Amino acid sequence: MASNEKVNPLNTLFILVVASLFAFMGVRELMMFESSTNHIVYPDDSIALTYKEVHVFKEFLQANASKRVYIDAQLRFDVATHENLLIQEACGYADFRKDLIDNPRGFNNLRIGLVSFSSATDELTLDNIKCDQTFSFTDVPIYQLNFTYDNTGALSLHIQGLFDISAAPPSSQVTHYTLTRVPNGVL
Repeated sequence: MASNEKVNPLNTLFILVVASLFAFMGVRELMMFESSTNHIVYPDDSIALTYKEVHVFKEFLQANASKRVYIDAQLRFDVATHENLLIQEACGYADFRKDLIDNPRGFNNLRIGLVSFSSATDELTLDNIKCDQTFSFTDVPIYQLNFTYDNTGALSLHIQGLFDISAAPPSSQVTHYTLTRVPNGVL
């Protein structure tokens, strides 16, 4: 630039605004990348609440209390087998399902029981099944709740997102886990 040319202040301002915008976008992208790697991913696409395999989810909650996790799975409340029906009765899932289908807004803060088996035997009875842990979700947008069910007894609710897990100490032998949804864009 020649020494006798004037610098246009609007051009300088425009260049500063564009440079600041690109810098902001770069920092945001870096933070999003950091956030995407700063959580534990639930290892399955199903949370089998009415099956013996529920222990996988219970162990995940216990191991990740006070951590941020990513879940993209179906909460399964199936009622297709004898095992499903016993667990449903022991944990009160029939009432839960009815309440949720009638009023999806009730999903947040609704306590969902997690079953344990008190006997080493393979025979399941109501006497050797108990719900000694509970969990609930908070801040899940209602529009994200998607129930699927059919006439075979399969019933599931898809849940997806980043969640912070907190565990309340046991009260009367029940541990409660709260999974609080992290809003999009929050790191």
